[in-house]
Amino acid sequence: MLNRYETRANNLTSKVENYGTTALLEKELDRDTLTGDIATLDTFVTAVTDRREKL
Repeated sequence: MLNRYETRANNLTSKVENYGTTALLEKELDRDTLTGDIATLDTFVTAVTDRREKL
């Protein structure tokens, strides 16, 4: 799941085409949302890993 988000974020970042202003802003919003999702998943994975080590 994390790989899917990272791939999507990279695809959105690497596309350098001529878009309208609205489309460009939507793509940037998508990228920022995915970046936040990746950070949330990283935190979750760390918490699960720490919990598993304690058990």
